[in-house]
Amino acid sequence: EAIQIRRGDTILARDWKNNNVCYPLEKIFKIADLLNVPYSLIEKNLLEVKAKTFLNKRGGSAGKPLGHPKVPIRITPDFCEILGHISGDGTISRTNPKKGIALKYINSELTLLNEFKKLVNRVFGKIEPNIIIRDDKKKYRRPNYVLQYPTIISYIVLAFWDYKTNDKMSFPRFIHNVDENCKCAFLRALFDDEGYVPEKRKKIQIGMKPLENIEDIKKLLDSLGIYVKSIERWSMNRLTLARHDAIIKFHEKIGFKHPQKKQKLDNIIKIGWNFRPRYNHVVREWILDYTHKGNQLTCKILAKKFKFGLSNARVYLRGLESRGKLKSEIISLGKFIRYKEYYLNNGKS
Repeated sequence: EAIQIRRGDTILARDWKNNNVCYPLEKIFKIADLLNVPYSLIEKNLLEVKAKTFLNKRGGSAGKPLGHPKVPIRITPDFCEILGHISGDGTISRTNPKKGIALKYINSELTLLNEFKKLVNRVFGKIEPNIIIRDDKKKYRRPNYVLQYPTIISYIVLAFWDYKTNDKMSFPRFIHNVDENCKCAFLRALFDDEGYVPEKRKKIQIGMKPLENIEDIKKLLDSLGIYVKSIERWSMNRLTLARHDAIIKFHEKIGFKHPQKKQKLDNIIKIGWNFRPRYNHVVREWILDYTHKGNQLTCKILAKKFKFGLSNARVYLRGLESRGKLKSEIISLGKFIRYKEYYLNNGKS
């Protein structure tokens, strides 16, 4: 009577016997309470679960079911990586919730698309997305693929995170309190989607419109001991990693799954850096000691000594000159070849 089966030879009865019927979980748990059946036993034996939205008295839209759901859902690195992708090139569409709430992941890189499908299956259970191809050459340089998942997946994600779209989007608050592996997985997904690697300039950058998101990324990187050089605030806010130790730590702890970005980062690490940053006071003391001995100093000599570029050497020498510690004179070796020699300013040092 509870499930409205009055005869054993009806279609409904046969469907129940053949496991072809979904029944509201809320009612199943009520029956479990009456029979003293633990919820964990029900969770272990769930074959399928799906969400149904009621449009009218006759029913609504359910979408694909989630097969062999892996409940209870836990906050793991894989789950956090999914949230990172949703924050990057994904979305949860709640424009018409009566017809369902679709979770979408859009990308042109097949490696990331396949990885996202694997993450969903590992975290939630067996389910295949609908795939939409956007290949209008007037709009897209490369074909874009949309992985669209049904409402049941969205409901699970929204139970952990009050997702909002566009400029109102913010990261899940709990991401700051999870362990290091979860933080790294979340950041890797974000940088895979929204990051870029200017290989020649040896930098890693990421840009997003909401400033709050960029500031949250900085907090997460700080908690991992990865130094952020700067945040550029504009219509598209941008965060930059430039120091060699920050890029090495990023490579070791986070890295990329995006093949092109991964290759660029590997190349930066392989080439390395011709210098290691030194404390400013060490360089300044050496300059003053060198010139105090009567030696005349050029940018080339300083750059060779500390193994950094001529522009860096010029910054140190001009800085000391502006503070009155050094004097300089222009040495001419012809019409087009000139350079500066610096020597100690005995009157002020």
